[in-house]
Amino acid sequence: MTNDSENKIVIQVATESDLPACAELMKGEKTLEYAPGICQTLPEFRENFQAGGLFLVAKHEGRIIGFINGYITIAKLAFLDNVSVSEQFRGLGIGSMLIKGFEEAIKKQDANMLWLITDPSSDKNAQFYQKNGYQKGHNFTLYIKDLL
Repeated sequence: MTNDSENKIVIQVATESDLPACAELMKGEKTLEYAPGICQTLPEFRENFQAGGLFLVAKHEGRIIGFINGYITIAKLAFLDNVSVSEQFRGLGIGSMLIKGFEEAIKKQDANMLWLITDPSSDKNAQFYQKNGYQKGHNFTLYIKDLL
């Protein structure tokens, strides 16, 4: 998909064998208690992957250093579940490369809009998404009911 030859970062479609490395990266992320239902564990990643979810990985010298995953609904609405980059590679534009690759992939599947949920208390997350062309939604209120 994308290749940054200067930094030797490659963005490519993930294989099922890439999922354990993605799950390891998620272990270092803040737990997403505010967004239940978002893939966070290896079994959840496998289930999402096998159901047709879209996973891309960022590789440096063959090692997975970041990933992005989500899915597209029948109504052609795309949802972004996770973007994660290894802490030592943050600030190099890899998250933006993953977002761009994800957007390109979902456009090819005729998605017409991309939604995501992020930590409302994180200015850093807000800045990242705004830098990548996203705007905060004001048209909807998210209601959640725990059914367990």
